[in-house]
Amino acid sequence: MKRLLVVDDDPLMGEMAKGFLQNPNTEVHVARSGEEALNLLSGGRFDLIMTDIDMGKLDGLALLRQVRLSPTHAKVAVLVISGRKDLASIDAAHALGAASFVSKPVNWRLLPYKIRAMLSATSDAA
Repeated sequence: MKRLLVVDDDPLMGEMAKGFLQNPNTEVHVARSGEEALNLLSGGRFDLIMTDIDMGKLDGLALLRQVRLSPTHAKVAVLVISGRKDLASIDAAHALGAASFVSKPVNWRLLPYKIRAMLSATSDAA
C-alpha cells in the first residue's frame, strides 16, 4: 500500500487529490498546513509528499527543507504543486530536493500518471 501526503491549505485540493489519487493500492492523507504535515510525518511513513508552496506560517518550501533534514523522510519523493509559475520558485523547489514541480491549475487526469512514475522511480532507486 502506497501512502501519499497532500499538503495544501485549500480544502478543495485535498478533496480533489483524494478523489483522483486514492485507490485500493494508494492511501491519501491530507494536511491543511505545513505544521499539520509535520505532525502526520512524525506518526508514520509516506511514499510521496505533494505540497503547495503558499501556506500560512510553514510554507511548502520550509516544509520541504524540514523533510530533507529528517532521517526518516529525507529520501521521500516530493512533488511541489503551486500557483507560482516563476523560475525562481521552480528552481528553489528543486534546489531543496523536490522531485518535480507542477503548476496550478492541476491537470487531474495527468497527475496520477506523474505520481505513479515518481513512485516507480523511487522504488527502483531503493
